[in-house]
Amino acid sequence: MFRTLLILGIIASLGTSALAEEIVSSAVPLEQNPLICWSGPMPNTPQPPAGELIGGSFEEPVISGPYQVFSSYGAMPHGWVIESGTVDIVGNYWEARKGKQSLDLSGAHAAPGTIYQDVRTEKGAWYLLRFAASGNPEPADQPTIKKLRVYFDGELLDELQFDVAGDDFEHVNWHYYKYKVKASGDVSRLKFQSLTESMCGPILDDVSMTPISPPQELRELQQFQERQLQQELTSPGE
Repeated sequence: MFRTLLILGIIASLGTSALAEEIVSSAVPLEQNPLICWSGPMPNTPQPPAGELIGGSFEEPVISGPYQVFSSYGAMPHGWVIESGTVDIVGNYWEARKGKQSLDLSGAHAAPGTIYQDVRTEKGAWYLLRFAASGNPEPADQPTIKKLRVYFDGELLDELQFDVAGDDFEHVNWHYYKYKVKASGDVSRLKFQSLTESMCGPILDDVSMTPISPPQELRELQQFQERQLQQELTSPGE
């Protein structure tokens, strides 16, 4: 359809000349033209391995100032979707836990932000979720308690809070948090939600997920079932 409209526009401007007829006969689909920006999905785009997050250290897009505000109405941090509110990608305001940028989950207009990412997973598989979190240490901001909720597959994993009284931009009190999570399907949603109604909220960096072996009780159950099956195979009819 887009190709047709483009051709008709050219014909309208050129009339029914031989040049117009030549353009029609040699027209190239927009998706095959290297000079046209194609907004649709790219063919054969490689998918990340199961359990691998995209943009976990918030290094894209690269910002030029101390911070940049993002909302659900425009560009978003690479790999993430802003469900509500606003967030800030923070550059040289303070030292990121990994790389050069981190994320403040409470952005402009004191609108607490919620972000999520749908991660490819294997149903029934276990993963180690790991991230660094703290609170924006802006000394002039209130409240000094910053609150954050973490969800996986629609379930609340944890509610965290950080007291930033006494912190400053030179000393961000980063903490690492780890959780064992089990995927209920082929896609699992990881979500972070700020509960702080100010322009300085909980901050986030170095988010990752890695596959882990089943917990000990699951391994023991699997081994028991394997022994049972082996006994049935070696003792038929008993």
